[in-house]
Amino acid sequence: RAIPKGIHSGAPYYGKTATASASVRMFSGFRSRWLRAAPTSLPKTAAYRLRGTEWKRRRNPLLPGIHFCLLDSLAYTAGMQLDSAVENPPAGVVSAALPRPRAQLLVGIGLAAGGSGWRGDALGAGSLTLGLRLYRAIALVVQGRLGYGRVDQRQLTAILIGLSGGGYLSDRAYGRLSASFVHQHEESLAAVAEQPGGALLGIGTGIRHRAGFQVGIGCDFAVYRQPKYDLTVGPEAAFSYLTYSSGPAMYGFAGVVAGGAFRLF
Repeated sequence: RAIPKGIHSGAPYYGKTATASASVRMFSGFRSRWLRAAPTSLPKTAAYRLRGTEWKRRRNPLLPGIHFCLLDSLAYTAGMQLDSAVENPPAGVVSAALPRPRAQLLVGIGLAAGGSGWRGDALGAGSLTLGLRLYRAIALVVQGRLGYGRVDQRQLTAILIGLSGGGYLSDRAYGRLSASFVHQHEESLAAVAEQPGGALLGIGTGIRHRAGFQVGIGCDFAVYRQPKYDLTVGPEAAFSYLTYSSGPAMYGFAGVVAGGAFRLF
């Protein structure tokens, strides 16, 4: 076919009224340069077929632009997905990229049952533990414990201060050993009912003051993990030896502790 007037080799035709964006011109110009080089590397029949195809595209100038827009949209969508993955990576990737914490705040709430050296003295207790762990190895631990003893129907109020050490047995299991100093108050529930405030402060009448030490063992399993904290749950067992005043010398507890380790720095 005859090329319309005003069209020279390599210049795409868009008509008198059609307008084209810079992206369409760039795309069409690239195809024109490639097609002009076709006769040197392809047989004449194939080269003429390519030029015929190019002529059809020149008569329909919007077709390359549509193709280019579709490619541009796909690239933009892929870029958005890549940006989203970079800004919100999986927690495991971020956790692996962060350095190991040097200091962690420990929080734990426990429930335990046990017994003492007295026959038939069943025990139940709840505890709140706070600690500061350094380099994931050693921790200073403070614990408050409130319990009940069946013999004499007595309340057991204890404060423990000690050290806990351990390490990761696997990626989600942390084993630990602890040794603590114990100060415990024991008094009947009747005395607690008369002076509840004094019982908590240790200044009520009929309070037996006990002191000793406790050793414990436990394992914390991470059930939910984020870059800056782990939520854990696991078993714990402890043995106490107390002296001073009257009362059983030996106490044993076993229970479960739920808590977390929060990264400070």
